[in-house]
Amino acid sequence: KCGLVLSWKRVQGASGKLQAFGFCEYKEPESTLRALRLLHDLQIGEKKLLVKVDAKTKAQLDEWKAKKKASNGNARPETVTNDDEEALDEETKRRDQMIKGAIEVLIREYSSELNAPSQESDSHPRKKKKEKKED
Repeated sequence: KCGLVLSWKRVQGASGKLQAFGFCEYKEPESTLRALRLLHDLQIGEKKLLVKVDAKTKAQLDEWKAKKKASNGNARPETVTNDDEEALDEETKRRDQMIKGAIEVLIREYSSELNAPSQESDSHPRKKKKEKKED
């Protein structure tokens, strides 16, 4: 829902068991930023999703945001969020709200699967991790 996914890789352990994290690459920087805003700390079943980017990707995203801000000038009103002080225009905020609503519908739709007992052999809770990478 956040954007076009170029690749999604879920890590497999030495035993062949799927791990509780994976790597996602989006086509557009805006999609990556949206995933960071909307999916990080999202409650899925009994766990919160951890979404982050590596240092190289963060630098690329910062560069993209700077170019976008320069090309927009002050033509569009922006507001500052408390999370990471990212300026969001009204259209981006409106789109985020629509996508967030669609994600919430999906979570409700699949709640029985998401809330099913974990099949992990160990009993300590783990966080899911998705890294967003841009090339």
